[in-house]
Amino acid sequence: MQRFGVVKSPQMHHREERAFALSIMILSVAILCYLLIVKINVSTALSISFCAVTITLINANIANFVDKISLHSVGLAGLTGILYYFIREAEAEPNIILFDAFGFSIILLGVAMTARLYLKAHTYYQILAGALIGLLSGYGGAVLSAHFLQHHTLV
Repeated sequence: MQRFGVVKSPQMHHREERAFALSIMILSVAILCYLLIVKINVSTALSISFCAVTITLINANIANFVDKISLHSVGLAGLTGILYYFIREAEAEPNIILFDAFGFSIILLGVAMTARLYLKAHTYYQILAGALIGLLSGYGGAVLSAHFLQHHTLV
């Protein structure tokens, strides 16, 4: 995108540049989500995950119009929210791999947030706002996706 003049730098310092990149990502993931669910008929867990990622990206793009938020925080907190959803769903049969992945995602989130602060790429507010949006969107997107996939057909 930098080569075509859409963005000035890979860091995308301006919200307008980030909105374009997020829109491309939303479109790509939404198409992939549709193809995986309708054409390939993948597992429910994978379908829920991709739908939740799409919802998280949409919410991040909406929040981007208000202020520049940390997309690193959004992504890792979104992953944490999705994993939390699967842990809650698997209460009857606890899965140690899910717990390990959840713990690792929290550690990665902390490292990424600390790194963004250290590099002065974002303020505390931008990092915490990104994490909150990601966590709520990831978990909420998984809940909505699971409900929709259980009660509706896309074909």
